[in-house]
Amino acid sequence: MTLNVQANKLYIKERIKNRSDISKFFKYDFGVSKYYGAYFSLFAFKNELDYSRFAVSIKSSSCNAVKRNRAKRIVREIFRNNKKVIPKGFDYFIFMKKPSSVSYKVKEVDLMSLFKRVIK
Repeated sequence: MTLNVQANKLYIKERIKNRSDISKFFKYDFGVSKYYGAYFSLFAFKNELDYSRFAVSIKSSSCNAVKRNRAKRIVREIFRNNKKVIPKGFDYFIFMKKPSSVSYKVKEVDLMSLFKRVIK
């Protein structure tokens, strides 16, 4: 029995790391759609690619580095597991509000509800 591990792989091209790519969320306010949830804020910007990219941010004053990194890993895992239902052709910037001790499933439901609101 072989498992198809590659189906849910998170590729490097799906992450936004360049400062120029991240700054467009703040420069071009007219093209950015903003969605707010209980635990996340989602900014979406249309790109010309056939896949979606994302970046995650959390304020450094909200908690220590260990908790921030764990919270970012959770968001990456949610994105990786649900890439098939997330609208393609967008760059996403995910702002995390203060990390809380709620379950993974609650955070997944909140973030996926924001992704479902993105207009294609």
